[in-house]
Amino acid sequence: MQKLKILQNKKRLQRLVSLLVAIAVFGFILLDWHYFQGLLISPKQSSAQLEAAAEKGPVNTLFIPELHLQAPVRYPITSSEIIFQKELQSGVVHYPGTALPGQPGSVYIFGHSSDYLWTAGNYKNVFSRLPQLPVGANITLTDATGKTFKYTVTRKEVVAATDTAVLKQNPDNHQLILQTSYPLGTALKRYLVFAELSQ
Repeated sequence: MQKLKILQNKKRLQRLVSLLVAIAVFGFILLDWHYFQGLLISPKQSSAQLEAAAEKGPVNTLFIPELHLQAPVRYPITSSEIIFQKELQSGVVHYPGTALPGQPGSVYIFGHSSDYLWTAGNYKNVFSRLPQLPVGANITLTDATGKTFKYTVTRKEVVAATDTAVLKQNPDNHQLILQTSYPLGTALKRYLVFAELSQ
């Protein structure tokens, strides 16, 4: 009789654990739906179309043809978390005080890898596929006049969420740094892509 109760309790526990795992997986997929959607659905624009669009120079725009990504770049004037979160609803964000496109130093741009389903905005997963960007890939950035600047990815790195050393400016550099939260669905670390100005 006691063995039967133990078996029943074990089965209940297994069902409960299975249910909790299923809920967690469903929640993760729901939270990061745009990421999974990008893997399953063909992009609206080809890499060639994105490169052609970049050449026309729409102002303040980031193009990553390899990831079929085009996003507005927002330029807040203060580094406030409230302002950053508001700007991230409308695109990717340039960190105030870092170099502007084409200028000496490091252009530092960050975007969401994932965000809450109920959060406003169309760019909640804009950088979710950033870790898939290979070294050697091209990135185009346009400035406020529509002038284009081409960068080539040179390296990638994962750093602590509190690491701000990459914000330091070096006038000998002409680089672009893209940043997002990592791993997907968390903000435990930061994923960085470094690219050098090539044109």
